[in-house]
Amino acid sequence: MNTFFIGIDCLALPGHYSGAGYFMYYLVRALGRVPRPFRLKVFCKPRHAPLLQAVLAPHDELVVVPLRNRAHLLAYYELALPRKLSQEKVALFHATHYLTPPARSHYRLITTVHDMGFFLFPDKYPFAKRLYFRKRFRAFLERADRIWTVSHSTRRSVQQFFPEFHWKLVTIYPGVDHLDEVEVCPHLRMEKPYLLSVNTIEVRKNIQFLIRVFNRLKKEFIPDLRLVIVGYPANGYRRVQRAYRASPYREDIQFLMGISLPELKTLYRNALCFVSASEYEGFGFTPFEAIREGIPAFLFQNNTVSEILGSHPYHFAHLDETYWAVSMGRAYQQGLPERGRCSRIAHLTWRETAHRAVQLYGSVLVGNWEHSLVEAEAKPQMTPF
Repeated sequence: MNTFFIGIDCLALPGHYSGAGYFMYYLVRALGRVPRPFRLKVFCKPRHAPLLQAVLAPHDELVVVPLRNRAHLLAYYELALPRKLSQEKVALFHATHYLTPPARSHYRLITTVHDMGFFLFPDKYPFAKRLYFRKRFRAFLERADRIWTVSHSTRRSVQQFFPEFHWKLVTIYPGVDHLDEVEVCPHLRMEKPYLLSVNTIEVRKNIQFLIRVFNRLKKEFIPDLRLVIVGYPANGYRRVQRAYRASPYREDIQFLMGISLPELKTLYRNALCFVSASEYEGFGFTPFEAIREGIPAFLFQNNTVSEILGSHPYHFAHLDETYWAVSMGRAYQQGLPERGRCSRIAHLTWRETAHRAVQLYGSVLVGNWEHSLVEAEAKPQMTPF
């Protein structure tokens, strides 16, 4: 086995993770399961060391970095991480969550862009966060040898705002099969029927809209209906709380946080249907999780729903609560005959993502970028750009 290392960045992995956090953890896990001609060094904070150590292959290593707070994290990337990469003999560092250290001659860099919401919908993000990323984003892209986007829509958005970096871009989808190995939780009991929403509670997810749709649906079509909202509060939580307090059926609305994967799978399996009104996603795991678990999914036809799933009777182009409630009510009266098209996401596996990652890492290290990616475009993991 070669002695050089690929560094995988998990320093930004949050305490409770979804979205980009899913990407970091499941990528590391998948890389630990596929053959590859290099070893990994996974950079993480102390609290995540046991989680990540459990999924590494025997020859891989953790590099544990104590970080006190967000400011320390940002400073570490700029000042200390380049030296640490040299000490750890890292030949290529995959920055998995935007933040990218300065370029140096002794290592290559890949950065992952999950979405371009800071540029497309700046009003939906906290001021300090959007100010930082809008000021620093170009530097991160400039430092990277290649830019991994998690969907074609994200790739197009990067090209729109930073056309000079178009030649660095590649799209590799994450997997959506991470619940396949998870057992259901036999002890979780939820009163049925219920709508299920699984999302971080932030402005662009439109949870307050879903509460209003639930109000209409319960009043006019399904009197015993309940709404279960799974997710951690973020920017926009106050709006959701106002909508919750204003609901005449708030006793039938339940918020859940900190649930386990077996509990999440059980919630999917037992739900009447899944609902999401998210206006924009870089990728967006939860609709695909729901479809893979076999339940009907009523979705706003956002960028990645259109890209990956295409059109469907349960995908709506506008955020009109009356239209949503009536359409869902009529579908319920018909027995919810439509299911999501699992065939459209069958190729989205973490194993395939890991294989594509190994190919990308190798192409950057040996400089055979164009040949390997042209060959990869023919594989089914990629939809036409």
